[in-house]
Amino acid sequence: LSAVKVLKDKLSEIIRDETSEAELRDATVNALDKLLCFDIELVFDTYIRSLVTVVKSEKDKSEKYALSLEEKVAERTQALQELARRDGLTGLYNHRAFLEFLKRDIASAHRNNLPLSLLYFDVDKFKLINDQKGHVMGDKILQTIGKILSEISREVDVPCRYGGDEFCVILSGCTVEEAKNFCQRLQEQFSAQHEDITLSMGIAQTGPEIFHDHDELIKRADEAMYLAKKTGGFQVEISSV
Repeated sequence: LSAVKVLKDKLSEIIRDETSEAELRDATVNALDKLLCFDIELVFDTYIRSLVTVVKSEKDKSEKYALSLEEKVAERTQALQELARRDGLTGLYNHRAFLEFLKRDIASAHRNNLPLSLLYFDVDKFKLINDQKGHVMGDKILQTIGKILSEISREVDVPCRYGGDEFCVILSGCTVEEAKNFCQRLQEQFSAQHEDITLSMGIAQTGPEIFHDHDELIKRADEAMYLAKKTGGFQVEISSV
């Protein structure tokens, strides 16, 4: 702007010196003023448009970054939530997640008038195995169970580590007879890797006519498991209620 003013003053001075006719001189100086003012406005307008473009571009970048960051945070949060529901040794759902899923699936079975069976089992003489063969072997057995359950379970089934050497599998839409078939597959695959170790299994069904809450269903399946343990060997007992 300072340079434009200097230029304007210099040109005006030349026009006044070189033009003798006052009317023409004034008209020329006036035209020069308008021309330079237009040039300044054009410069300002171009600058402002350029500035607005830069600001908009930076705003778009910021919004995209914020959205990307929000998505990453959501993904990390979901991953952490899923990790918190998993058992670290077997990769199965843990006790807390099991209770959440069992309540959910019983409610779903009730709404749709479908049966639901709960398989509850543990490893026979697991404490003795740990004492005689060490905890590394004990962990290996639990990991084997986790792997087999993950492989033979349907997408709707929920295999869980209930705690210690106890496991539960929520079998939505299954009667006790269908649950027994699941137990058979589990026994066969487990025996192929640990033929000298047995599992005691209990099954309890709820629905489709009479429904029990999650506590009652767990209690019945647990009692059936201990009845199987009294018999010994690879046994499957069904809750009579």
